[in-house]
Amino acid sequence: MQAFVIVTFITVLSAAYLASRGWIPQPLVYLPELFGAVAAAIVVIVGTRTRFRFVDPIYWLLFGAILVLTLMGAIANHMEPGPVFAGLRIYLRAIPFFFLPAVLLFDDRQLRTQLAVLLFICLLQLPLTLDQRWATMVRGSFTGDYVFGTLMNSGQLSIFLVGATAIVIGLVLRRMISTKAVFILLLLLLLPTMLNETKVTLVAVPLMMATCFIVGAKPGERVKNTILAVVIAAVFLAAFIPIYDYFMKPKWGYGLVDFNFQEGRVEGYLDRGAKVGEYDGSSGKLGGLKIALTEVSRNPVNLVFGFGIGNVGESALGDQFTGYFFKLYNPFLETTATFVVFEFGITGLILLLLLFGKMFRDCLYVAHADSRFRSAIAIGVAGIVMTLLLGFFYHKMHENRAISILFWYLTGTVAAFRMRLAYRDSNDSPEIEAKGDAKEEQRSESLAKT
Repeated sequence: MQAFVIVTFITVLSAAYLASRGWIPQPLVYLPELFGAVAAAIVVIVGTRTRFRFVDPIYWLLFGAILVLTLMGAIANHMEPGPVFAGLRIYLRAIPFFFLPAVLLFDDRQLRTQLAVLLFICLLQLPLTLDQRWATMVRGSFTGDYVFGTLMNSGQLSIFLVGATAIVIGLVLRRMISTKAVFILLLLLLLPTMLNETKVTLVAVPLMMATCFIVGAKPGERVKNTILAVVIAAVFLAAFIPIYDYFMKPKWGYGLVDFNFQEGRVEGYLDRGAKVGEYDGSSGKLGGLKIALTEVSRNPVNLVFGFGIGNVGESALGDQFTGYFFKLYNPFLETTATFVVFEFGITGLILLLLLFGKMFRDCLYVAHADSRFRSAIAIGVAGIVMTLLLGFFYHKMHENRAISILFWYLTGTVAAFRMRLAYRDSNDSPEIEAKGDAKEEQRSESLAKT
């Protein structure tokens, strides 16, 4: 199963880019959906044999509530099968990867190999973005929208690389790589976020670093960690701002600092005062969310269940799979949070936040209770959880196959660590049952190696 995971990582991070260059057939872009189906089959077959022992029941409760909410939303809105199918394809294609680490139980050597593959792909983003930045300048354009690496979207590339940096920070905090090496890695990983001028990076990097250093702090190291975090953030900002200004001042006539301090500039970027039926441009990052909350609040049923899964989204499968409300609300569909409110109501947003909260708690537990390597992963994933939560309010993160699959897989890995620790630390089970658990864990690890 190790080969399946690695091939999945490589495919989801490269297929869309390779297809856009004409190097592979366009239908191969949908391979991640096939891999999701294979992962679901593995989870069902292996998980049934191991009785899903390493899946926390709280996750079953949360995912079960989301499933019920999805069904009730479709029924309450009398939805056609097409949009429901399209919505399920987008939202559910990555979730089987959350349960995969719990049923296969990859060992540390396998996880190191997986992270090494991901790091190699992350480092490839730098030469690609340099080439894309140069091509943009040759065309006489100043925008960073065409600097997207293999992620096909500049904002999503930045969120992806900030998440990758979180794993590096976790390894540094657990002294698995040197402090000197970390500055080189951070430069290589974060330089593309400077080339594409994504403003969210200014918030995402300090938020990620603060999360990692707080989660990973040990007694006696907090002062040192705080100083290191401040130094890294200061170095990053000192490099980011002049690079951003170099590319954008010729276009806008002002720099990043001026953007943040000019009256009404940031407010206009986040919310442009758009109204339904009277606007066909960008509504702003938070303007769309405000419209979504206003629209679902008009009806108690929609407030609780939303307009139904897939009912405001567009589908590449055709008009019969496109949501009934897509044309009406399309100008406001800028973020995942907006989609969630429109399609799942306020209940969906609450369940999403509860799910993120549970993932973060698992990271906190593992970060201080497991081996150095697994603790480092937990610290990094805690940073990823916070980064993706920010990303959900900034971009349509759920539509990116690579980010979705990697996010669910990494959070599922930490959740599996948490349950394995719980079983090992438990003194409630009879000795014979404990031996049975050890045999089942050994069997799952053996399956992971095949």
